[in-house]
Amino acid sequence: MSDLIRSETIQRWRKFILISTAVFLSFFCWINAFAQQYTFIPYSIKEGLVQSQVRCLMQDSRGYIWAGTLGGLSKFDGRTFQNFDRNSGLLNNQINCVIELKDGTIAIGSNGSISFINGLGVKSIALEGKWKESTINTLFQEDENLLVGTENGLFSYSLMEEKIISTSANLEPLSEKHIKTILR
Repeated sequence: MSDLIRSETIQRWRKFILISTAVFLSFFCWINAFAQQYTFIPYSIKEGLVQSQVRCLMQDSRGYIWAGTLGGLSKFDGRTFQNFDRNSGLLNNQINCVIELKDGTIAIGSNGSISFINGLGVKSIALEGKWKESTINTLFQEDENLLVGTENGLFSYSLMEEKIISTSANLEPLSEKHIKTILR
């Protein structure tokens, strides 16, 4: 009799474990069914992007997304692209960095030039001297100046005077370094 009771107890425990496991697993399946689903929409030249190799992205204060590519700059409003390249006034189509200045102007760094886009159009400045062939890697606004990090060092560009200003003593140690990014 004791073997019969032991056998029934084991059977009950097996059923309990089997049912508990099924309930436990179905709970996770149920949770997974209500997991958040993300939508991913790929954009390419077919949808209007100026070129497919994106080097930098930035969202401005108005919500536009700016994509710097090897073929120019694209501004995306959520539906359509507006493209900027040499035909639009850029001096170089390889866009390496893009930022929004405090006044809402978009500043673009490329190879050998800085460009600005505002409500009036595109304005491009060709760099001179040792900066003429420099790849601009990063831009950073500090007051009325734009710090420009290149593969040949760091310089400051006056937004008011619209020219490269002499580097101050605290920039001098970085004047020959490869600058990839500027952080505050």
